[in-house]
Amino acid sequence: MDLKYIIDMLLMCNLAGVLWLAVTEVEPMDKTFNISRRQLLAAAAGSSLAALGSAGDAEVDSQSDPCAAPDASVEAQTAIRCFPIRHGGVSPLRHPRLGVEVAGQSALSTLRFFRTVRLNRVEIPPTVYGRDQPVVPCHPAHVQVSVFHRENQAWEIVRDLTLPANPKFSGAGLSPKASPAAMQAFFEKAIAEHKPWRIDLDGLLTDHIRLECDREHPTWPNARECNGGLHNVPFGIFHEVAVHGEALGDTIVAPYRPILRRRSIRPSAPSGMRLERKADVVFYRSPQLSVGFSLNRPLLMHLGWDAAATGRADVNRLLVTRTWWIFGRKPELFGGLTGPLIRTLDGDFASYLWTGDIEIEGNEVRYRELTCGAGLTLDVTFRVMADRLELTIEQTCERQLTALEYEAWRFAWDVRPSPTGIGAIPTEMPGRNGHVHFPVLITGEGSGCLLFTRAASGDDRSAAPYLQAESYREAEALTCGIVPGQRTSDGFGVLILQGRQRLEFELVVTNLQPSVSAARPSAPLSEGIRRHWATVFSCYRPEYRGFSNNCVSVNCHQGQWSQTEVLTHTEQPKNAPDLAGMHRFTVEKALLDGGGYGYWREYFMDSDPSLLCAAGSAYRLNASREWLERIKPGLIDVFERMVAMAGKDGLLVNPDRSGNSGDNSLSTNGIDVIRFGYLDAFSNAWAYRGLRNVAPIFASLGDRARAARALEIAGRMRKAYGPVFINPASGWVAGWRSKDGVLHDYAYLGINGLAAAFGLLDYDAAHTALGRLEGLRARACPVSDQLGLPGNLLPHRKEDQYFGELLGNSTPTFELFCDGGLSAILVGYYVRALSSYGFREKARHLADELDQGYADNVFSGGVGSGNEMRSWEGLPSGYEGTLTYNHGLLYAIAVEKNIIEPMTPEWWPAMPS
Repeated sequence: MDLKYIIDMLLMCNLAGVLWLAVTEVEPMDKTFNISRRQLLAAAAGSSLAALGSAGDAEVDSQSDPCAAPDASVEAQTAIRCFPIRHGGVSPLRHPRLGVEVAGQSALSTLRFFRTVRLNRVEIPPTVYGRDQPVVPCHPAHVQVSVFHRENQAWEIVRDLTLPANPKFSGAGLSPKASPAAMQAFFEKAIAEHKPWRIDLDGLLTDHIRLECDREHPTWPNARECNGGLHNVPFGIFHEVAVHGEALGDTIVAPYRPILRRRSIRPSAPSGMRLERKADVVFYRSPQLSVGFSLNRPLLMHLGWDAAATGRADVNRLLVTRTWWIFGRKPELFGGLTGPLIRTLDGDFASYLWTGDIEIEGNEVRYRELTCGAGLTLDVTFRVMADRLELTIEQTCERQLTALEYEAWRFAWDVRPSPTGIGAIPTEMPGRNGHVHFPVLITGEGSGCLLFTRAASGDDRSAAPYLQAESYREAEALTCGIVPGQRTSDGFGVLILQGRQRLEFELVVTNLQPSVSAARPSAPLSEGIRRHWATVFSCYRPEYRGFSNNCVSVNCHQGQWSQTEVLTHTEQPKNAPDLAGMHRFTVEKALLDGGGYGYWREYFMDSDPSLLCAAGSAYRLNASREWLERIKPGLIDVFERMVAMAGKDGLLVNPDRSGNSGDNSLSTNGIDVIRFGYLDAFSNAWAYRGLRNVAPIFASLGDRARAARALEIAGRMRKAYGPVFINPASGWVAGWRSKDGVLHDYAYLGINGLAAAFGLLDYDAAHTALGRLEGLRARACPVSDQLGLPGNLLPHRKEDQYFGELLGNSTPTFELFCDGGLSAILVGYYVRALSSYGFREKARHLADELDQGYADNVFSGGVGSGNEMRSWEGLPSGYEGTLTYNHGLLYAIAVEKNIIEPMTPEWWPAMPS
């Protein structure tokens, strides 16, 4: 390794030392933000910066080839190290196919050099990000390059390019029936042969540039897609970008600022709390709330809560580390922990770089005269009570500032101990995504919620403050922070107004609970339900597309049924964000061609049925006619695409996935390590429910033809389902019937639960299937029901799954993950099927046992814990942790324990009269 590189790394570690690298560079005086950066750069370069203002006037040659290799006659330029801030953007457009306004997803990267540079070109290599099986690269189509003028505090576009497409990235010459190995080899070769897209900058003199991509060229379908479509640009499209040119001048390093000056430190515990001090951290603890304050920096060191008061307040949800190196990964920029944060073109100032005073009086912790050299002063006061925090922020700004990021108080959440979700409906205003208005529900897995609200303030002269939410998957962290400023005109930055303002907030421990029918008394809430009814809300991402697999994961089209069973029976708290609105946001984004896992229906036949089921639950939650009209083009698009796969008997058929043993094709549904194919019992069960859900929506919108068509196809599907999928030898529903006519039967509990619960089987057939499965389960899997149920009771042959290939060794796969692993996934439908088809006592016993599993936190855990699936020893064997699919079962438990009453019909809305 290069010695200079090592020295640079050590220096940066000393300066920043966070989970990701955060290097700060400013003039070593508090006047840094008063001096013209233009003057600073001109002094370093020894020349005028007039070129900076005129660069955008040059005509861009749209016919030049940005992918062409550099001319050998041009002197080689050094790759310049840059310090990016990357995030996603909201880019409104009229969808070309659907004909409605949608919020597209752009990717933005602000590259800061922290010194003067003369830029010759930007190179964008083909980067694989959020796509796999096969490794399809990002395919940028439209890119803008901008620079910021400090004089008028505005960005100017200096390059606006439509980059040329690479036909191979769209799969030119590749057959959809090609094997996974052939597809992988095709794209590996295409990537190796592709020269980076090149954007010439002609010696632009600056200290930064901003790149934004708001459109891709078409890409080949892939099974691991996390985006999808031309207008859902992958966030990582600029992760491997290289900037070439010449560095002028030396890097300016921020001065050290001392830790806080301690004034009077006289803490005392309020009613219901106890006080504890460990080294330089003061803790206030109660059964419901635990918070720790640093005496050295304006920084929270601990924050945990527990609405059920069962000990989970001791779980620290905050990110509290300054370790920046992660083996095998490039250091990335990350701005701050839990405290104040400002990031500009000139430097990053996280909470550990602010100085000032601290005093504590009783239950009041006061961080006073906080400064970082940016011309900004903060006074932040916390008042701690047994079930809440009151927060007052007083801000004084010497002169108007423009920041890339500014949060007067940021909360940084470490999702490894336990997921924490930010529950609110994003505004989707153009610019940076994650823009959220108060109130907000901060939901912790197994701990209930903090209701985060803004109190009235008489002297607030600025625009209403908002919350900025972000997720950082590579760091397994997410943030949300109070922004007492205005968004800049382009929506990507923060305008901090000159003067003084005061803001007040409250964070109150609360919980979500089932909505109880007024028609009859209900049983008391059980321990598992009290702890985990809200847990599915910890998987919500307002800066992305709503309900996701977990709080830093992607949303999955094929799993949008998972939260609905709980959400449709959840009581709406007062003064909280609209829970049904959060669901509508998720459904709308997906229906109107939003990206997500399962985007390519060639691989996932269950995606469209899932979205129709989710739309049905939104309809039942009193969705307005206006909203239904808005999503109608998406409903039609999804419906027509789905039924186009229906055969004469109504069952969906995937012609590209044979399902034949040993053909090594990928799955046709979300159980993606099993080689489901052709006629898929799982996807068809969801398709039946989806058709029954969309029919009443079409009818209510006056589209009686499609409503009738949906019911007609559903009727044919119901007649064909049993004869096609029931294995005469076993008496239960098999997993799939392959193109060669063979039934692939591994005793799937979840699939039989779906088929029976949704009414695809006659009573006798359902009773027989469930009775025989219960007999086999008692013999083959005599483990505690508190650990969940196995997905399948018979081990998959290696020819019908590729989990063994993923493991890469000779270990048997049965009892692990999707090959018989224990979980709560789909178990709710199996429990409801047992209750409905003659096994009520078994269903109630299972509900009691599984409820205890929730009480013991068996089915959830930190991101990466793998608790969503367990081996038969009870050991984690998954990779997610808290997974949305694991929590629909709580609905079935609540029904069996007489806590809630099912709707009628249970699984879809009634047809309007």
